Amino acid sequence: MTMKRIAGFCFAAAVCAAVWTGCSREEAQEPQLDPVKDRLADPVYRAQIDAAIAERGDLIKNRAAIAAEMEKMIAAVKARMPGATDDAVKAELEKNPAWNDLYKQCEDANAAIEAQSARSREMIRQRISK
Repeated sequence: MTMKRIAGFCFAAAVCAAVWTGCSREEAQEPQLDPVKDRLADPVYRAQIDAAIAERGDLIKNRAAIAAEMEKMIAAVKARMPGATDDAVKAELEKNPAWNDLYKQCEDANAAIEAQSARSREMIRQRISK
């Protein structure tokens, strides 16, 4: 057999196999909704996600304001104590009740952000498992 005959035979066999397997017509089935991909099409779920994002943004803004105040206090102590080590600055800040109050507020803000993130993850997990 020549190469042309072999190539022709392979082509003909491939065409026959394709026609034979592809000729049966199945009725079109209604596509199944994928809960992972299609959950954002639900307006109620989307509103819940938007509310969670807005809440997280508010919590982060609150923490950023607290951190800005803390940075001001750190800068003031460093200005009073030029060349001081970080440990010396920290020790000086810990003597200030306002610093301790801000530090506690920052810890509370971090805890609130983490709690909100956990609630959001759980909401998403419940939606996916439906």
